[in-house]
Amino acid sequence: MAAARVVGQLGTLAFGVGVGFLIAMGCGGAVASASPGGTGHSAAGSANSSHPASPGRSHVTVLNTPKTAAAQQTSSISTVPTSASMTLATAKSTPAAPHLPTPVEVQNTVEGAVQNARRDLVALEQRVETEVKRDVAGLSRALGVTPAKPKFYGNLDNAKYWAEQNAQNCVLMASASVVGQLTGTMPTEQQIADQATSTQSVVNPSRKMYLGLNTQDRVAIGDAEALMKQYYGVDSTTTRYNRSQGATALRNVEAALKAGEAVMVGVDGDTIYTALKSNATPEAIAEQADHEVSIIGYNATTRTVYINDSGVSNGAGMAVPLKVFIKAWAADDFETTSAVLAQASSAAIAA
Repeated sequence: MAAARVVGQLGTLAFGVGVGFLIAMGCGGAVASASPGGTGHSAAGSANSSHPASPGRSHVTVLNTPKTAAAQQTSSISTVPTSASMTLATAKSTPAAPHLPTPVEVQNTVEGAVQNARRDLVALEQRVETEVKRDVAGLSRALGVTPAKPKFYGNLDNAKYWAEQNAQNCVLMASASVVGQLTGTMPTEQQIADQATSTQSVVNPSRKMYLGLNTQDRVAIGDAEALMKQYYGVDSTTTRYNRSQGATALRNVEAALKAGEAVMVGVDGDTIYTALKSNATPEAIAEQADHEVSIIGYNATTRTVYINDSGVSNGAGMAVPLKVFIKAWAADDFETTSAVLAQASSAAIAA
């Protein structure tokens, strides 16, 4: 029994080994038939890989469609002939006709040229005068000659007796400057205005000398003389000339300043202001004076007049060329008021 059982077991073992061998052989053949090249890729994949890949652009067939008659007509109309294009280009390149100046432009140009020429002449005159003075000074030093002192009349320190006006009261302010030069104390604008508004006019006795700072009223020269006499002990004399006596009037001003008198005159203010601003001498004399200033000095060597002018903010000791001053002064017929302290007032101050 035992032997039979062993034989049976051996038979079973042999049968199992045989079956396993057969199975192993079958699997190996299947694998070999599935991968003949041993690459691991399928046959279908290999077949596809033998063709080049598409570049990825689609192929479009272009059809040549004939143009319609309307399209052909539009194309022919939009085409500009060569001759027309050249004519247009020539027209664009042709310069425009020059602009002719109008009469107003011509006038402005001429006036501008005249003004420039006038300024150039004034500047040239000043340069020549400076050069001549320098040459004379140099020659005097070379020859050992002492140059003469400038001829000056008046006192420039009197520029401190100045104040700017705040109303139409230039005559009162010039009078206040005169009083300051003679007495050493200049009344304020309010003080002298109050005196004038409270004093009866000698020029027109039916009214006061002045109606006040808040008005457009002005003070007459005759009333100013009376006011200075009554309140400040100042005697004054007013002289008028004709327009041919400018030299005589100037000599009298020189004499008055040399004697220590105070002087005020009537002028055309715009003539002075315009000339000083443009650095040019006015061509014509103004027709009428409208302003009063005091003269504090005159340099006969440089021909310069120094004035206290209440009408401008820089009017203290303002320098005015003689040519300009004469033209402005002539507008008032060289009217000149010279003033001195009255004898009684001088005696009272001395006591």
